[in-house]
Amino acid sequence: MNIGAGPGVAVREFPLKTGFADYLLYADGRVIGVVEAKPEGHTLKGVELQSSKYLSGLPVGLPRWTPDGTALPFAYESTGTVTQFTSNLDPEPRSREVFAFHRPEELIRLAGLERQLRANLRQMPALDTSKLWEKQVAAIQNLEKSLANDHARSLIQMVMGAGKTFTACNIAYRLIKFGGAKRVLFLVDRNNLGKQTLNEFQQFASPYNQYKFTEEFGVQHLRKNAIDPAAKVVNESQIRLVLRTFKERLPEIFPGRTECPKTLVFAKTDLHADDVTRIIREEFGKGNDFCQKITSKSTGKKPEELLNEFRNSYMPRVAVTVDMIATGTDVNPPPTPSLREGAPGRATGGGGRQLVDLIALVNLRIFCRGCHCCTPTNCAKPTSRQERRETRRRA
Repeated sequence: MNIGAGPGVAVREFPLKTGFADYLLYADGRVIGVVEAKPEGHTLKGVELQSSKYLSGLPVGLPRWTPDGTALPFAYESTGTVTQFTSNLDPEPRSREVFAFHRPEELIRLAGLERQLRANLRQMPALDTSKLWEKQVAAIQNLEKSLANDHARSLIQMVMGAGKTFTACNIAYRLIKFGGAKRVLFLVDRNNLGKQTLNEFQQFASPYNQYKFTEEFGVQHLRKNAIDPAAKVVNESQIRLVLRTFKERLPEIFPGRTECPKTLVFAKTDLHADDVTRIIREEFGKGNDFCQKITSKSTGKKPEELLNEFRNSYMPRVAVTVDMIATGTDVNPPPTPSLREGAPGRATGGGGRQLVDLIALVNLRIFCRGCHCCTPTNCAKPTSRQERRETRRRA
C-alpha cells in the first residue's frame, strides 16, 4: 500500500479497533477521515453512529492529522448519489449534505485551521454601526445571531431604498474578515443588478481599516461558470513556500553571491503586500530596511522617494508593490495587461537580460534584476548614473 501515491489516497476495508472502515482517507500521507458506503436508496442519518465509531478506532502509531487518542477530523456517509459530511472539528459536529467529496487539499486546509468557520461565527466582534441605518444594524445582527445558532438558512426582508446591497456588503465583509469564510456568492436575477452590485462592492470601505473591499479581497463579476484564479484566496503557507524556495535557489542562480539581489515582488492588493512583506522579513531573518512595501498607501515617505532608494541605495534589497511598478513613479495597478506582460523587461533594469525566471503563485510574482549595486559575484556600493550607463553599454 503506497499512501504517498498522490495527495489523497482511499484505502478500502481498513481494519480499525471498532470494525472495518469501508474507506480510510489519507491526505498528504496521514489519516484524515473515513467513508461509510451504503447502497443507493439507503437513508444516511442512521449511519452516522457507525462512521463516528471509526473516527476514534484508529490503531496507535499510524500517521494522522490529530494526536493519538483523539478522533479523526472528518467523516462521510455516501450512497454514491447522496453524500453527507461531518466535521468533528466543529463546536457541535453535525452532518450536512455536500455536492461531492472535498479535495485532499481542502481537507488539509480545514484540518490546519486554528478555528473552524462555525466556531468563528459564535465569536464575531461587535458591529461598527457608525455608517449604518437602524434597519441595517438589525438585519446584520439578527443574521449573525442566526448563523451563530447554526441555522443553515436565513431570510432578510427590507423595503426598496433601505440599502439592501450595502447591508449585504457589510455581511460579506464580516463573514470573510472575521468569520473566515472562504467565498461568498451574491446572486442576482438580472445583468444590470450584477453591475450595480459589483460597483457597490468596489466602493465599499471597511469601517475597521478604511481599505476598499477590493483592496482586501478579490471580487469577481461572474459571467461564466468558472472562478478567476486571481479571485481565489491565497494561503499564507503557499506564500512561504514560494519565498523559501526563492531564497534557497539564490546561491544556485547567482553562484558566489553573498547578498540578495535587488528583487521586486508584485502582490495583488495592498493588504496582500503587507503579508508578503512580513513573510519575506521572517523567511530571510532580516529587519525592516531589508524589505520595504512601496504602494500608494505607504506613509512616512512618498512612494517616489522609496522607489528612488530602491534604485540607488544598498537597502532595501527587496521591494513589494501592488501588481506592477509601471514607471519610475507609478505604483498603482496598471490599466492594461500589456503593462504586466512587460514586467520582465523592466525588471532587468533596461539591460535586456532577465536574470531570474518568473516565479508565480496566484498573484505573487517575483523578479530579480541586475542593477548598479548587484554584480555577478557580490554586491558592490552604489555607483553614479553615468557609471551605470557605461556598464549597460559594455554589457
